[in-house]
Amino acid sequence: QLTAPMAGADERVESLVKAGALPLLVAALHSHAYASLPLAQSAVCAARNLLAREDAVGQARRQGVCDIMLPVELVRAMQAHPADAVVQLSGCIAFKHIATSTSDTDTKAVWRKEAVVDANALPALVSAMGLVGEGSAGVSEQAARALATIVAGTDKLGLARKEKAYDAHAIPALVVAMRGHASLPNNQEACCYALRNICFGTGDRPNVQRKSEAVECGALAAAVLAMSTHSESAGMQAAGCGAITSIGFGSDNLNSHVFTLSFAQLALDANALPAVLQAMGKFTGQIRVQEQGVKALRNLAYGGDKKAALVQQEMAAQGAIEAIVCAMNTFPGDAPMHVDACKAIEFICDTGGAAQKRANAANARQAIAASMRHFKDNAHLQEAAAHAMHTI
Repeated sequence: QLTAPMAGADERVESLVKAGALPLLVAALHSHAYASLPLAQSAVCAARNLLAREDAVGQARRQGVCDIMLPVELVRAMQAHPADAVVQLSGCIAFKHIATSTSDTDTKAVWRKEAVVDANALPALVSAMGLVGEGSAGVSEQAARALATIVAGTDKLGLARKEKAYDAHAIPALVVAMRGHASLPNNQEACCYALRNICFGTGDRPNVQRKSEAVECGALAAAVLAMSTHSESAGMQAAGCGAITSIGFGSDNLNSHVFTLSFAQLALDANALPAVLQAMGKFTGQIRVQEQGVKALRNLAYGGDKKAALVQQEMAAQGAIEAIVCAMNTFPGDAPMHVDACKAIEFICDTGGAAQKRANAANARQAIAASMRHFKDNAHLQEAAAHAMHTI
């Protein structure tokens, strides 16, 4: 009750922390969480509230709870009461708080994520997503948000966390959760972000395995359905495009051991292309939607075989080049997006003919030239732009 988010909560919480409440909370969980559901509910909820602050004070507090083994006790409480929505919800939110980076100077965020993984939080979160009955939708959403936060990162440790989430069967659990709560946009968005973060990676074997499982489980179809069902939500559109992007990024060899079709063809069959284009057309002023949409189009257009050529022709016919040029013109200062845009235009126009005509009609050359002038010192962009110009 003292830590509940209401007037004066920050002062009360800080007084409790200074008085040594956190070690006592961990000790209570350790001694009694298995035997007492009411204690587990109260203690895990208090832990969630104590960790909610998003500033330097909150950052220090999150660091401190890892030092006293709170993640381990949270997992034990969740395992002890798998059917209780209060314990599961508060545990998921607490893990999300612990793993969240509160600022650019939060250099220990990676260490906290590793502490959470070492406490076996990933299987606990996946198990929480399987909760049924009252409160299950909220638990599923917060478990997905916690998963997305914990596995985020592209360094060696981040890729290892993604692999551990895969080992914990997070991908099929997320797809099942999306099917079970299809009418809830926040749940769908959270699950798509988790899929995006887990599936991100280039084409080496562990990364391809995660992407392959996502396709086999129906993640592409689930993301497209969520985008269609919740077409008024910009956040959902960005998350859906992000999931499509990560599943396809570096996965041109998805068919190496499972599939007979390229990723682009699989995505096309799942109606991913019109979903991305509709999102970009509806939210032209939303930078996250445009960034993720352009990335998705870049990945869909990648490839040099006959199957890829058919996809590229279809992309040109459905207006992908026009959508990309519009994004470039709307956000002229976004260098990473312009690099992706130039690559997407290059890939689509590689088929020649109709695609090149559409690019010229859409003033793609002018957009690329403007980008080259604006980012004259960006060697990566200059290279991508030169390739696109040559292909057009």
